[in-house]
Amino acid sequence: MMIKKTVKLFVILLIVIAFIFVIQHSTYYKYNDWWIKGRNIEQVRERYGEFDFEEGGSVGYFLYHGAPFIWNVVGMGDSLDRYYYMEIDESGVVHNVYVSVQRGG
Repeated sequence: MMIKKTVKLFVILLIVIAFIFVIQHSTYYKYNDWWIKGRNIEQVRERYGEFDFEEGGSVGYFLYHGAPFIWNVVGMGDSLDRYYYMEIDESGVVHNVYVSVQRGG
């Protein structure tokens, strides 16, 4: 009886942890949106490494090339690069994050 309770609690704990991870990393699994928003870009650079681009009011990281696999299967694929964009204010604090295609693409 005790083992069943322990297993149930363990499964519930795993589900809660997975749920929290998903909402913290809702834009892209590699980057914690909750942590990044409100941080200075130097703190972000320290944690995640050098940015792949820095333009005006935004910085970002390259994610992958082309559309997600399932879009290619249903014929809606493309060959554009995807980036994790972070919009920053004049003091270098991140106020918005999103994933989009390459600039000019």
